[in-house]
Amino acid sequence: TIALDWWRASDHRGQTVPEDAPVVLVLHGLAGGSSEGYCKWMCEAASSQGWRAVVVNYRGCGGLELTSPKTYNAAFVDDIRIAVETISSLFPKAPLAAVGYSLGSMLLTKYCAVYDNRPEGSKLV
Repeated sequence: TIALDWWRASDHRGQTVPEDAPVVLVLHGLAGGSSEGYCKWMCEAASSQGWRAVVVNYRGCGGLELTSPKTYNAAFVDDIRIAVETISSLFPKAPLAAVGYSLGSMLLTKYCAVYDNRPEGSKLV
């Protein structure tokens, strides 16, 4: 099981974010989670610009209990696909961007190589 940890749903002025506001999907590094400083920083930066922000906590990371014998690894990107599909179904009018840190960037790169349903803001550098 993965978890989508959503940053607050209001912008920096306390206004509710519109349904079509862009979403940034944040993929953390090895053994990290949504509580990592770099994830919080990215979510805050996105929120201050009127974006929604969400961090994927991988299987067994970020305090998640493992609910299956499968853990995450750098070769397994189906969980990223599920996260992208879930976010897209929740906010179908919102552009979706993604950013990965360390292992998260590896997962994002592989996801973009394997699947056509890429977050439109994904830039691989």
